[in-house]
Amino acid sequence: MFFARWRNAYRAFYWAKTVNTLEQTIGNTPLVKLQRMGPDNGSEIWVKLEGNNPAGR
Repeated sequence: MFFARWRNAYRAFYWAKTVNTLEQTIGNTPLVKLQRMGPDNGSEIWVKLEGNNPAGR
């Protein structure tokens, strides 16, 4: 059990990359539009589901 957690943490660190802009962080991680939250001024709120792609690949 411990080894599996260590291995997953190592993979997440090893595959981590640095980026210069926020747009570069968007890749294979799913984006979801929040339907029932946000201001009433026509703007939209989108969230990244990092739990589905914790390594950022």
